[in-house]
Amino acid sequence: MFISFIGIFVVMQISKKGFRKTMIIGALCIIVGVWLRELYRFWNEFWVISFGTCLIAFGQSFFYISITKVSSVWFGPKERSFSTSLGVLSLTLGNLIGFIIPAVWIKDGDAENKEDGKKKFENYMLFQCILVTLSAGLIIIIAKEGPPTPPSSNS
Repeated sequence: MFISFIGIFVVMQISKKGFRKTMIIGALCIIVGVWLRELYRFWNEFWVISFGTCLIAFGQSFFYISITKVSSVWFGPKERSFSTSLGVLSLTLGNLIGFIIPAVWIKDGDAENKEDGKKKFENYMLFQCILVTLSAGLIIIIAKEGPPTPPSSNS
């Protein structure tokens, strides 16, 4: 939480360089962070997980600040409040899904059979890495600086 808070101030400065660059940097931070956490099983060092988690939190700051930027650049005045609400809702929904999937994937009974629980956790972490890489990769490919034509001032 602290890293995300500090990250927002850093992102405000970076966002002056352009929306696309901001989104690419944020997506890359998140991709590198999740794969660093996945490397824990090979390096067995706690600092690797901690650094990866901090990198993910920093990368999320780029997306928190992007909601209003997308609304102001891509939508007309009458559509901005709805698009901002939709952006905030999507981040909240993503966080909710992030809490539900691990609880469904890894059950309380897995604590009894440590080897099976460890295997499920490793599979979940790999699934998370692949899912995050695909979604953040799409952002890197698709993110644009702005719409081809500005929104109508009559919107």
